[in-house]
Amino acid sequence: MKLGSALFFLLGGSVFAGSVHIINDSQYDLVATIHSADGKNKGSVGVAPNSSGTWQDSEGGAYSWSQTPYQVTFTCKKSGQQYGIINGVTQAATVTASMASGARVCTDPKKKDDNSSQQNPSSLSGQDGQPSWENSEPPGDPNWGPP
Repeated sequence: MKLGSALFFLLGGSVFAGSVHIINDSQYDLVATIHSADGKNKGSVGVAPNSSGTWQDSEGGAYSWSQTPYQVTFTCKKSGQQYGIINGVTQAATVTASMASGARVCTDPKKKDDNSSQQNPSSLSGQDGQPSWENSEPPGDPNWGPP
């Protein structure tokens, strides 16, 4: 009986402590941030693609009770943009990135900058949708034109 009680307290402590098992089943490097029901940031866990990690609530080495349910917010590690959110996460739950509501995509910040410098093709279109060359300026070369 004593052994059963000891096992209950040892194993039960981790269940009651407030933990969330996080599985990143996406192709992106993500950071999972856990918020308690009262909105407090409880911590975060970086999770590589197709990997998992466990967040456990502890303060000063001692387990503490948190207000549940938790909210898990996934953000893209490189760009910092939001990947998705999972609400209503209970203690000792397992969540996956594919369960999140939201865009569920990460864009490369370098590629985003390259695309913004390209000219919008619609700016070259006339009223009938055909290219309009009337208002386009020739390059700075005075010898510009056909040979």
